[in-house]
Amino acid sequence: MTKILAPIVLFCYNRPSHTLQVLQALQKNPEAKNSELFIFCDGAKNENDLECINDVHKIIDNISGFKNVVVEKSENNKGLAKSIILGVSKIVEKFGRVIVLEDDLVISPYFLQFMNDGLDFYENDDRVISIHGYIYPIKEKLPPTFFIKGADCWGWATWKRGWDLFNENGQELLNQLEEKNLIEQFDFDGTYDYTKMLREQIAGKNNSWAVRWYASAFLADKLTLYPGESLVRNIGFDDSGSHCEKVDIFDVEFVKHPIKIKKIFVAQNRVVRQKISEFFKKKKKRLLKNFIKKQAFNPDLFGLLVNPFYFARRGLYKNIADFSSNIKGDVLDVGCGSKPYQPLFNFENYVGLDYGKNNSNSNKDADFFYEGNHFPFADEQFDSVLCSEVLEHVFNPNEFLQEIKRVMKKDACAIFSVPFVWDEHEQPYDYARYSSFGLMHLFKENGFEIIASKKSAASIVVIFQLINAYIYKIIARNSKVKKWKRILINLLCTPFNMFGIILEKLLPVNQDLYLDNIFLIRKIKNEK
Repeated sequence: MTKILAPIVLFCYNRPSHTLQVLQALQKNPEAKNSELFIFCDGAKNENDLECINDVHKIIDNISGFKNVVVEKSENNKGLAKSIILGVSKIVEKFGRVIVLEDDLVISPYFLQFMNDGLDFYENDDRVISIHGYIYPIKEKLPPTFFIKGADCWGWATWKRGWDLFNENGQELLNQLEEKNLIEQFDFDGTYDYTKMLREQIAGKNNSWAVRWYASAFLADKLTLYPGESLVRNIGFDDSGSHCEKVDIFDVEFVKHPIKIKKIFVAQNRVVRQKISEFFKKKKKRLLKNFIKKQAFNPDLFGLLVNPFYFARRGLYKNIADFSSNIKGDVLDVGCGSKPYQPLFNFENYVGLDYGKNNSNSNKDADFFYEGNHFPFADEQFDSVLCSEVLEHVFNPNEFLQEIKRVMKKDACAIFSVPFVWDEHEQPYDYARYSSFGLMHLFKENGFEIIASKKSAASIVVIFQLINAYIYKIIARNSKVKKWKRILINLLCTPFNMFGIILEKLLPVNQDLYLDNIFLIRKIKNEK
């Protein structure tokens, strides 16, 4: 009797290279030729995605190597979450079970065997909600298979009875987690911020279906079967996906043999769960680096003690944040540096551009480089632009603004921050200071409409900030105090930060003396 294999569902959008890699990996599974493949391709968000989506269509329209291929192309853009929820619901309702992949999940030749064997083995065990193909790169040897409470999203399978437990309502899930005092457990003993992810989904800051799938299974006290070695690799951490940033901490090597499913104790493996928590803790060590970055660019009260540029950075971050709701879609950060303002924006894609030659190692956070002339992008490619503390380093501002305007879509918005009072820096590439009136003229002259503007540190703190900038440079350039520079800078600058905070509340604002201009502008349609 021929074994009936579960249908495979693949969700794709605008990444032809990724999609092709996933399909080629699927074809290497012996079970593929007897499996039905359903491909759901989402519709374009905008015209700029059409070319890539058409390339994806060419690939999926000509795919072979499966029992049957059904392609469904959406006319409009549903978004990843809605696409997956609707697609999985449709297939599982018809077939009773489903194997789910996305266009950035490359699988091992043994993936389909593991998924189908798991679906067969635990079909009638209500304690098990799903089968999962990925496991974190944990150095210690793990058992061949094991259970963890909840559900996961990187190459998985389930039955109708499992998917019926999925709750789309993030607020209901969060309420239950709080009422049952399960937040710490849900967050793997506080080592991974799943609750934060769920709160952000509720607030509309992300549209994660996966955290709701995990929460639904977790609250139902259900288990997912995992392999001891990974059958899935996520190739989406190249900054090309909806919710992925560049990172390699999750990269794994494929298992080199089939994973047989045998009878094991149906309960959460607490030893493995602890190892996963330890893996998350190592990931959290990056928090120190992030904390330092926060104090550098978005300092809180602790920043008063450690940041000699407290007032300058505080003012920039606050004012850019005030305009941040206008920055969305595909965002270009011109002169991106370490992309310190990226967390402020609700974006689809975030592209960092910095000055330098291609393949430059000067800034590992930059995605593209330019050498002062032409940006390496198509006309009208971006929905929004951020350009912070760059214009003073541009010798030909009109040409620079025209280039920014070229890559902006019609009616696209941009945020510019430009210093007014500040010392020479990054010499010899410091060419200008701009008053608010000078910037107004410059932007209007180059075809931009001014929506709003702000002035940062327009109070007595400007004096204390300049004193601290003086102290910083004097000490930083003194080779005799090399070992004590940071301590001396903090000791000398902290009192001036404190004085500034106090006097700022007592003395009036002065809009004529300030550190930075922050402008929100819009591209005006070209007149015919």
